[in-house]
Amino acid sequence: LSGSHTAPITSAALSHSGRFLATASRDRTAKLHSLDNKHPLRTLEGHKDTVRAVAFAPADRLLATASDDKTAVLWDTASCAKLRALEGHAGWVNSAAFSSDATRVVTGSIDGTAKVWDAAGGACVATVGTSQSAAAADAVQDARFSPDGALVATASRNGLARVWDARSGALVRAFAGHGKW
Repeated sequence: LSGSHTAPITSAALSHSGRFLATASRDRTAKLHSLDNKHPLRTLEGHKDTVRAVAFAPADRLLATASDDKTAVLWDTASCAKLRALEGHAGWVNSAAFSSDATRVVTGSIDGTAKVWDAAGGACVATVGTSQSAAAADAVQDARFSPDGALVATASRNGLARVWDARSGALVRAFAGHGKW
């Protein structure tokens, strides 16, 4: 992409409308691109380290970025303004995803936890996982909501996929079967 990142791209996401592409990079930025032209619409700056992931909310009005600076950030896609930082992880944030109604965001971190956040206010409403900052083997690589938002699925470096209650944080079920990193 012309005029794009100055370091390797770590993630890309298409908007639900199919009109935009968001990219994340080791250059500490995310970029919002229109599929109608080759140049980025805007550069989203504000992270202090590698941006690992980008995710659009279902109506394309919000974008979440996840970073090695231990935060996720919510952005307004129309103005590209930084709305709020989601702070509370003890390690890199590897992933971010919106609930289907865009009222919540789930983030997965190398600290071994996934956190559910209120998208409007930025408060952490649930934490799932080991809560051990030295839990590199249990690092959450990805976290996603079920379509109804009642459950969160996590994928960890230790080869486990888990399903959690999104409100209480209680473990519903663990699935083994993949090897460790």
